[in-house]
Amino acid sequence: MKRDVSIRLGQKEYILITDSSEEEFLKVTNEIQREYHRLSDQAEKAEIDEILIVMIANLILNQLKLEDKLNSCVSKINEVLSKYPKSGERTKSQE
Repeated sequence: MKRDVSIRLGQKEYILITDSSEEEFLKVTNEIQREYHRLSDQAEKAEIDEILIVMIANLILNQLKLEDKLNSCVSKINEVLSKYPKSGERTKSQE
């Protein structure tokens, strides 16, 4: 069930629509607020839109790094699995 929730960053309030659980959404909003405050403390003269762009860029960079790690792990798993026969297949020693 989708519902509107609000989050305040600096002097602005944003209304978001979510179908996430309350617990999930609280984690997300807490992380957004934590990161916003961390960046705004580092760059006190930055406008809110500049801070939000940096947050978006950081999220995308982190996502790309995680995707690379995941792809690497999947490749390693597939490499290991390729050394073993699939279910129902006979190995040369079984023939």
